[in-house]
Amino acid sequence: MGQVVRQVPVSTSSTGGLKTAEAALVTNSQRKSFTLQNQKAEVLYVKFGSAATTSVYHIVLAACGAAADGTGGVLTDDHCTQAIHVKPASGSASYTIAEFI
Repeated sequence: MGQVVRQVPVSTSSTGGLKTAEAALVTNSQRKSFTLQNQKAEVLYVKFGSAATTSVYHIVLAACGAAADGTGGVLTDDHCTQAIHVKPASGSASYTIAEFI
C-alpha cells in the first residue's frame, strides 16, 4: 500500500515590498519557513538570533547586479524559528522577505 501524504496548509504573515529594517523577522515558534532575498547592489550580512554586523554574521547574501533587479542572493530555511537580522555593507538594507506560518 502507498503512503498518504498530507500537507499542512501554510500562509504568509508578511507584507510584500522592499524592507529596510535590520530586524528582518522576530522569533516565531509558528514559523514553518522563510525566504529572504537581497535587493541591494552590495552584499547583505545575515545573522540568526541577534543583531548582525559586517564582522559578526552567519551568512552573506550576494549583491544584485543593479538595485532591486531580483538577482541578489536568496536564503530559504524550513526550520529556523529564531529572529533574523540583516546588516548591509553600507547605508540602509534593502531586501524582500516572506515568512510562512
